[in-house]
Amino acid sequence: MSRDYHSTELIGRLAADPVVNYTQSNGTPIARLKVLVNEQWKDQGGKEQKHVESYAVITFNGQAEACGNYLSTGRRIFVRGRNRTRSYEKDGIKRWVTELIADTVVFLDGPKSGDQEQRPVPGKPQPTDNNSITDDDVPFEHGPRSA
Repeated sequence: MSRDYHSTELIGRLAADPVVNYTQSNGTPIARLKVLVNEQWKDQGGKEQKHVESYAVITFNGQAEACGNYLSTGRRIFVRGRNRTRSYEKDGIKRWVTELIADTVVFLDGPKSGDQEQRPVPGKPQPTDNNSITDDDVPFEHGPRSA
């Protein structure tokens, strides 16, 4: 039997500093990134058009800590992963959000001048296996993706 497969790749810039949290059950690091991808093209009339797409990116373990330590707003990154859609309830309303669960995050440029090379991540626990993470462990605080 063959298996289905999907992969998403993007190159963009961080809209904000990464947010690193830890699961309550076993202390697994989880980083949330907001990545903006700018598209530019010329329409049929030759007028330049622009569109910005926003992606919620989630990464785990050592990769999450590296993102928290070394990335900051405006940094350019490459991300490869798989899309995951989940639902949650807020104020009695069921909401849906699609996130990119990153398998790979590559830092494409160095820090802006004046940025620290490494930022401390508070409460760094021991690395753990992310196979034991449940949806209840993930500290999501954002709603649906917006541009």
